[in-house]
Amino acid sequence: MRNKFIFTCFVFLYFFTFICCEITFGQSGETYVLKMTSYYDSKYQDNAFTILVPEDWNFNANIIFGPAPHVTLNVFYEITDISGTKGVLVSGFGQRYLWSTPAAGPVGQLLQSMEGQLYNGSIVHPTLSPSEFYYKFIYPENLKKYQNFQITGMTLNPSKAEIVYANALRDPQIQGLVSYGLAQVYYEVLDMSCEFTINGRKIEGQSEGVFEYVTNQNGHLTWGMTTGYSIFAEKGEVEDYETLFKVLTNSYTFNTNWLLKVQRHRSQLKNIALDAQEYTRKVNESIQRNNDNIFDMCMKNYSDAYRGISEYEDPFYGETKWLPNTYENIWMNANGDVILTDQVLNPNERSDLGTNDWRRINTNR
Repeated sequence: MRNKFIFTCFVFLYFFTFICCEITFGQSGETYVLKMTSYYDSKYQDNAFTILVPEDWNFNANIIFGPAPHVTLNVFYEITDISGTKGVLVSGFGQRYLWSTPAAGPVGQLLQSMEGQLYNGSIVHPTLSPSEFYYKFIYPENLKKYQNFQITGMTLNPSKAEIVYANALRDPQIQGLVSYGLAQVYYEVLDMSCEFTINGRKIEGQSEGVFEYVTNQNGHLTWGMTTGYSIFAEKGEVEDYETLFKVLTNSYTFNTNWLLKVQRHRSQLKNIALDAQEYTRKVNESIQRNNDNIFDMCMKNYSDAYRGISEYEDPFYGETKWLPNTYENIWMNANGDVILTDQVLNPNERSDLGTNDWRRINTNR
């Protein structure tokens, strides 16, 4: 079965520093300065990844490695404003569960007696539906964390699940399992809305979770939640901040070299030979697939049009950038800093912007 390093592109260990990359972002009369934040792992002495964080907002991140060399147990980051009343939370779960029936042979019979224990890096547990998983593992934590927490809506979203499945087939490992009949793979996406209070303020949130179920030829089912995405704001304001949260989440740049250092070290500890070149290829493929999954699932409108976000070409390096499409003028410099404005201005004439090498992005408006 494939290695579960899904979504490690969002993590970072230990310390982080702010570097001088800024985005001037305006929405509904507000202006945000977004700082490019670099996560530095002191153990492996390299940046893990970078992501944009609004100035003066809180940022928390964590990662827990599982027992196997390439298994990530949980990846998490949270960006919230000072009051804690609005923000975005992203989680990637590498931990998987394993279950089977006695009819599946000796291993199936063994698993029936091992509930709650580890077997080949997975936790033995009967299969749960997305809603059952939520109520058993996530709901109790939400009750502890949020005051007056209550669920206002919960439903499966087949159309999003189809998009996730289509993107999963772009992964050669998944495609091979399916095309050669080695496994049956399917996904489910759970949409959930909720309400709670923070310092007496009424807050509403929207969440989406992706669940993966892989059944092999022997009838053993590996399953689990792969990713989760949540946004929240004061009641009635979630849509006002949706575009900002999209820009933050889609801004990360993952450092493959850091992950290679981590995996080489972990592989040496387990006396496992690692082909660095092949692993880099697989990492890049996985990152691309999961980036597509998260963007399609959490940020697209699942139609031909995006909600407030469009694709633009970086005028320096030709890379694709996803930015708000609600501004008359977009400027970018070689550092990746961006100015979004409806004003007619030339940032090259502004000494306070720190550079005289701004180029205007063609917005085709």
